[in-house]
Amino acid sequence: MNLASHIYRRAIDSRGRARAFWMALRDLMLKVGDRDCTMKVHGRQLTMPLSHQLPLYIALHDLYDTLPARLARFLRRGRNSLCLIDVGANVGDSIAAFGLHPHDKCLAIEPNEAFARYLRLNWPDPQQVIHLGIVCTSGEQAGLYAIDQHRGTASIRPDASGQALQGRPLDNVVDTFEAFRHPDLIKIDTDGHDFEVLAGAMQTIARSRPAVLFECDVFGRPTYAQAALERLEAFAAVGYSDVIVYDNLGVLVGRYALDDRSALAALLFRQLVLGRIYYDMLLLEPSASADFLAAELEFFVEARVQGALRSTASDAARLI
Repeated sequence: MNLASHIYRRAIDSRGRARAFWMALRDLMLKVGDRDCTMKVHGRQLTMPLSHQLPLYIALHDLYDTLPARLARFLRRGRNSLCLIDVGANVGDSIAAFGLHPHDKCLAIEPNEAFARYLRLNWPDPQQVIHLGIVCTSGEQAGLYAIDQHRGTASIRPDASGQALQGRPLDNVVDTFEAFRHPDLIKIDTDGHDFEVLAGAMQTIARSRPAVLFECDVFGRPTYAQAALERLEAFAAVGYSDVIVYDNLGVLVGRYALDDRSALAALLFRQLVLGRIYYDMLLLEPSASADFLAAELEFFVEARVQGALRSTASDAARLI
């Protein structure tokens, strides 16, 4: 175990003043340089930069990033394997969160070479995980992009002084990689670029009706609410009926009908007023959505409600 790994693990495992000490030591080391460390994340040892916040978030918030494992278990019913497309694969942590099985296959798309290097280290088998360093866009185009990286996240934006990257719609990508033409699951987490990715993936989504999990956050966009509503309406147009919404700490917010524009707008309004949350939005084909929501409601009642209130919570869950 190298020194960076040791310090970060002690910070995660400690409490109170001890945690403050180890976190201060980590911050001090980061001033010297962002070294590699290896942390256990979702049951797997992953190499990542010391600055990556994911291990800390998981330690501080018990529900953070737990949805992928429950979703994967649900999707595995009656399947021998899963076909996953991960847009914004980062260091491969989401692949670990979904609990990739030996016969599963994943197309991991990560244009930021600083993260892609770790992605290849953590998932080196090309028979299981295919790595692709492109930007998923709404149209076929090459362009110059700047990548803004901060503590384990990165956002991408067009920039005349940026680096040259290939932009391709996901619909065109899966035409190249035939094994992914009918994915079971598409996960998108691109820090503000998700709507653009979705716009270039709707043919694939319409054809296969996969589970789609994407991040819905403002990132300073003045047209955010309208753009979010348009993306959700695009799902309705290809046969989806509702969206299951979670907050940024992994807590279930509720299920919303895609034809209830007022309720969806109110949800986005709340996000804009609070200013400190984002949503993870999950879309499942209608035949699966109700069953998964029922399982989720049961999970949250058991996991978060104690004593006499549990029966009250169960009664409330039956009304959702």
